[in-house]
Amino acid sequence: RKITFKNFINFFIFKTRDLVHILKKYKKYVLFSSPSTLMNTISIWIPVIFIWIFFDAKYASLFFLSHRIVNLPMMVLRHAIGKIFYSRASIDIEEGVLTQNIVKYFKILFHIAFLCLIVCLFLAPNLFSFIYGSDWSESGKIVQILSPWLFFTLLAAPISTVPTILYKQEIEFKFQTILLIVRFISLLIGSMIFQNLYITLILFSITSSIVWMIYLFYILKLSEITVAEIISSCLTNKNEYLLFLITILLIFFLIKTSFLTFIAFIPISIYMLYSTLIEIRKV
Repeated sequence: RKITFKNFINFFIFKTRDLVHILKKYKKYVLFSSPSTLMNTISIWIPVIFIWIFFDAKYASLFFLSHRIVNLPMMVLRHAIGKIFYSRASIDIEEGVLTQNIVKYFKILFHIAFLCLIVCLFLAPNLFSFIYGSDWSESGKIVQILSPWLFFTLLAAPISTVPTILYKQEIEFKFQTILLIVRFISLLIGSMIFQNLYITLILFSITSSIVWMIYLFYILKLSEITVAEIISSCLTNKNEYLLFLITILLIFFLIKTSFLTFIAFIPISIYMLYSTLIEIRKV
């Protein structure tokens, strides 16, 4: 009960040793996870900075608007599924069902990403023109360009925690480093050599998509999942996807006004939500 100076010193020595032990045990989180998060944040903002410097400032606003509007609902879904996946991962490893569950989650992610990709590719300009007005119609074109990158991001991001689950954070660190360098080079080439906004965004989207795709394949390999197994799982709904694609193409070719496109999109969006809920309930 008597607090002496010696006991006071021993208390802090014990806590310091405990802290050092924890840092040594989980040093990969400090060395790799934190820098990876920082680089991810920088790589998201770097295109806005490039557009602001090399092109008209209004295009930075257009890019920011288009990216946020499309990425926000995807980010909510991505984080929700990712959190569920990560929270169950340790239990799945103990039960030996991690591989099977990755396939199940990937099927849900592909279902959401494919539907969103088709809508963004064909209907984004008209939808943006109607909702935000003609002054922001170019945002729809930017969404079209960025849609392949958003597609692979939605597919890979929720299961990108697999290296962390397996305590291999250095893999994510290497990926974020490569992604940041590739994006910087693509933006630099588009801005300084081609000096064209849309070519710059196309290069940014293509290179980001390729890097994310390679990382996705690496995660599947790390999880001992074959590409054939993934394709087989996703194609169980091939008839539904084909019908959805045909419907969107008919709207794209037959409807020319932004108002009618928006009206046609309302039942499409209801279907997308209902179909996604059905897929989630199957897991």
